[in-house]
Amino acid sequence: SASADISPVGLTITAQNANTTYGQTVTFAGSEFTASGLLTGDTVASVNLSSTGAGAGAGAGTYDIIASSAAGIGLGNYSIAYHNGTLTVGPAGLTVTANDQSRGYGATNEAFTAGYNGFVNGDGSGVLNGTLSFSCQDTNNVNVDTNTPVGTYPIVASGQSAANYNLSHVAGTLTVTQAVLTVSADNQSRAYGATNPVLTVAYSGFVNGEDTNVLSGSPDVSTAADTNSLVGTYPIVVSQGNLSTNGNYSFNFTNGMLTIVPAGTLFFDDFTRGTD
Repeated sequence: SASADISPVGLTITAQNANTTYGQTVTFAGSEFTASGLLTGDTVASVNLSSTGAGAGAGAGTYDIIASSAAGIGLGNYSIAYHNGTLTVGPAGLTVTANDQSRGYGATNEAFTAGYNGFVNGDGSGVLNGTLSFSCQDTNNVNVDTNTPVGTYPIVASGQSAANYNLSHVAGTLTVTQAVLTVSADNQSRAYGATNPVLTVAYSGFVNGEDTNVLSGSPDVSTAADTNSLVGTYPIVVSQGNLSTNGNYSFNFTNGMLTIVPAGTLFFDDFTRGTD
């Protein structure tokens, strides 16, 4: 009789590399591998694959994919060497959006704020590093302040990071609206039969130390009362006329009142009271 020693054949099974994102769970089907050294008719049907990075809570980074316990046909005839693969967990996307703001010309900026979209695993702003900061500048890279004219300006957030997130920033918009300039007809009085006094107006609402120098033209001021109008009160109507401004103000017009008193009535402004 004769005998022979038959040695097992070498078989290499290598786990395939994989990628995922923080917050996602990886499930291995058992088919993510390559096999090198199989003889004809033998097969590797599945391999047990596991990784500490497969859970949703695994932070961004790289983890081994461990292969073991291959199942198939004829595998008892092989000396199996298992090689790890690499699971790469990438950061999740987190969008930081500056909130829109609006204010009047000449007013100070309110505190800028932002909203977040994309947190996973119950995370919140507490996982962020750094301090959220904002910039708001015009096209000349000058900071927007009380003197900045009416218009729209981008609000840009920055200054934060997180190990498990890739931050992208979306600008908000600061809208500077017109300040309201009130144009008020001055109240007037006169005696019955007299001609109307010069009708004048007063302005209120200028900001940034500005005054009528930012205006051009003049408003229309009129009253229906004439020398024949009876004793009583008559509206003094004010409207825009050709009054205009540099674009930083809108107008609000307020009518005044002309009071006609009986002829011969003395006004305190017409004399100096003596002693009795």
